[in-house]
Amino acid sequence: MASAVGMAVWFGGFTFYGGFIQPRLHNRYDSFEAGLVTREVTVDLNWIGAGVLALWWVLAWVERGSLGKPARLCAFGMLGFETACLAALFVLHGVLDRMIDSGTLKSFRSLHEVYLIISTAGWGVNLALLALGLAACAGMVGPRSQAHSA
Repeated sequence: MASAVGMAVWFGGFTFYGGFIQPRLHNRYDSFEAGLVTREVTVDLNWIGAGVLALWWVLAWVERGSLGKPARLCAFGMLGFETACLAALFVLHGVLDRMIDSGTLKSFRSLHEVYLIISTAGWGVNLALLALGLAACAGMVGPRSQAHSA
């Protein structure tokens, strides 16, 4: 249950912020002011993500026998990819913060684009993890489902 709530907050928060809040910020404020708000929100979202990922890793390990081997490998692969994405976001966020604080914005735009690409890739993996979790709950990817399909 905690993992579902965590997923809802992290995935839903990212989706809502990126899809609804971010465009309104940029319509109302200049890019720098909007970026200062986003700077704070993304720190919170990344920390929520770290907590959710830690919980998912524990759950994936504890429940590893409930998935068939292909689904288990897929889940662990996606968790690994998402963990790498989030680690990269933490590093990039720190670099971007230092650039803003020091006023050296020469390569800010290109690094920010990398940040956005990684964020989007992570969002996509979270969507796939959600689909895998729903399929597991429905009994479509567990050991029993493989026995019926053979």
